[in-house]
Amino acid sequence: MSEKRIFEVGYVETTRIAEYYRSITIDVSDYPELERKTDEEIIKYIENNYEKMPSTDDNLNSLYDELFDQDIIRTKDGNVGSYVWVEVYVEEKEGSNDGEDDDE
Repeated sequence: MSEKRIFEVGYVETTRIAEYYRSITIDVSDYPELERKTDEEIIKYIENNYEKMPSTDDNLNSLYDELFDQDIIRTKDGNVGSYVWVEVYVEEKEGSNDGEDDDE
């Protein structure tokens, strides 16, 4: 049988948009786990634990919630990427054997 070779080709474009939220200030005295740490240790601790650190706002659960609750002050378009994708389909034609004998 002969093959009918079909290629499906598509195009994808991706964009990245950064949303900058208004910053907040925190007082180390509100977070006992930060006391007696150096500035660098505090920065690293916040970067690694902000999702589980409690909020000082009684209506919010975590520092993450408090940060996410701020107004968006700037939006910036990031990199745009694109690529082409290709998939191969092979379809057999019925009744055609290109002169070959299947019994060989």
